[in-house]
Amino acid sequence: MNEAAATGPGRLLAAGLLILMGMMWGLQFAMLKLTSQGGYSEISVVMIALVLLSVAFLAISHVRGEHIRSLRGVVPFLLITSVLGYVIPLFAALTAAGEISTGLLSLTGCTSPVVAVLVALLLRTERVSPRRIAAVALGLLSVAVILLPHVDAPGFGMAPWILLALLVPVSYGIESVYISRHWPAGMSAMQAVTGETVTAAVVVLPLFLAVSGGTLPLSAG
Repeated sequence: MNEAAATGPGRLLAAGLLILMGMMWGLQFAMLKLTSQGGYSEISVVMIALVLLSVAFLAISHVRGEHIRSLRGVVPFLLITSVLGYVIPLFAALTAAGEISTGLLSLTGCTSPVVAVLVALLLRTERVSPRRIAAVALGLLSVAVILLPHVDAPGFGMAPWILLALLVPVSYGIESVYISRHWPAGMSAMQAVTGETVTAAVVVLPLFLAVSGGTLPLSAG
């Protein structure tokens, strides 16, 4: 920890930023719900989001002078993290958002840390201990208590859509474990997130062109 962050104002700023990030994390699911209710196609929303994020991260990278100097050896990393960190979660969340409540969508998304620990334990990248096993079990149990009433209904209730929404934390969890094991040497966090976002936009672009013909919706419908 640097000296600035160790001071009182530094700690307050760090705490404030952490709270802000948490609020934005939860807000994204509400925005996805509103988008699904607006009648926009999933592919158009994903494409717009990725383009806007790419422009924002590229601008920040330019200001900070943290461009990716060479793609040698980092393309597989960027492809895998872009699919796990953006493509799968965004499509899964947008599709499920039209069928389940914002609360359930947020709840499933916020189980990502539990899934990450579970994946790490299964892959033996984390030391197995009774405490960690108990933490994972307690996390999964608390989620199950809330989700089961929505699943136990005629015709399986919301089970298919909840399972689809669970792809979000599963994908994020696998991504976090992959990143911890395969982070490219010398790459900063800003370079990684910028490269990941731009790569995701490139991956989605052919599908967007094939489905929408390259036309962005100006209104729902």
